[in-house]
Amino acid sequence: MAILLTIHVQNQLHETVRTFVEPPGEPFLKFCRAATTLGVRYVDFIWPYADAMLNFFQLAAWMEDFPRVLDSDVLSPEESASSRRVLEAAKEAHAIDGYLFIEG
Repeated sequence: MAILLTIHVQNQLHETVRTFVEPPGEPFLKFCRAATTLGVRYVDFIWPYADAMLNFFQLAAWMEDFPRVLDSDVLSPEESASSRRVLEAAKEAHAIDGYLFIEG
């Protein structure tokens, strides 16, 4: 059975600003497995059935690392689209000095 991740953009008080659910098929989890081998930081602890939270510094690393991998040809269209949505949420959280909470 596939896991659906719920992504929460949170402010500094950990109040949820926006929430979305990843599409079926685990595209972001698949991206995380591929990205780990390509040197993307802070994706190795994103796992199904486990929660993860990224802070301001980790989000900054994602904003630096994701574009390099997203522009490569190693991702499926679904993985790329999913990762772009998560990157936009990371940028949103970073802009408000908040957090990205990934609920597995």
